[in-house]
Parts: sequence; structure tokens; C-alpha cells
Amino acid sequence: MLSKAHEADLLDAVPSFKERWRLWLADQAEYEQNYPDAVMTSAERTSEFLFQLAHHLGPTIARGDLAEAQAVFAALEPVYAMADEALVNALTIGFLESVIYAIQGTGGEAAVLHEVPKPARSEREWQTAFGYLHPERAAKLWGA
Repeated sequence: MLSKAHEADLLDAVPSFKERWRLWLADQAEYEQNYPDAVMTSAERTSEFLFQLAHHLGPTIARGDLAEAQAVFAALEPVYAMADEALVNALTIGFLESVIYAIQGTGGEAAVLHEVPKPARSEREWQTAFGYLHPERAAKLWGA
């Protein structure tokens, strides 16, 4: 799943999320100490990280702050380059679609990310996620 180095790169891309994630890790460590049978697998930890990151980014993007979104797309590029099918699905279907839902859930418009510069693979995966959820709007944006 997501390596610690790639997680660190994503945290560097979204510095406003670092403290939230640090607190979650501390709470989770305490929980796992009290309930050893509840220790998360690396796949579960990756899913939790991506879910929380998406729901942190959604309101930020909905407010019009796109700087961290651009940094996230840049940080995703090397992850996609080495990702197996499970991680690609976690990033595209799990994370990017969750970002869309989080933006829309706070009254924002996810199509604003169309204007954010992205590396090639991140752009393709973004178009896949957005196109799956909004095929008519995607066709207008990308002429598909």
C-alpha cells in the first residue's frame, strides 16, 4: 500500500493536515495498545489516511484555496508511477473520488480542480474519477 515515504510526501504537500494526522496516529496507537486485536493492517492504515486527507482537503478546496490541491497532485505522481492495481484503485476510486464528494459536501464545485496544473498520470486519474462521477460535465471539460 502507501509507503511511509509517500505518506510523508503527501503530508508535506498538505501541511495543514499534519497535526490532524499526528493526533489521529497518537489516538490510534493508544487504542491499539488497549486492544491489540484491533491493530490496523497497512492497507487499512492507507485507506484511513487517504479518507482523512480527502475530507480535510474538501473544505479547503471548496473555499477556493487550491495550493495544497496542486501540491497533492504533484506528490501523487511518483506514487502512481510505482503503484500496483490495488494502490491505483485506492488513490483514484478511494481518494480522488472522496475529494470530489468532500468538496461537494461542503458546497463547493469539484470541477474547479480542472484548472489546477497536474502531472500527466495525476491528470489522467483525476479525469477518470471526475468522469465517473460526472460524465456529462467531464465530456464538456475534456471533450470526451
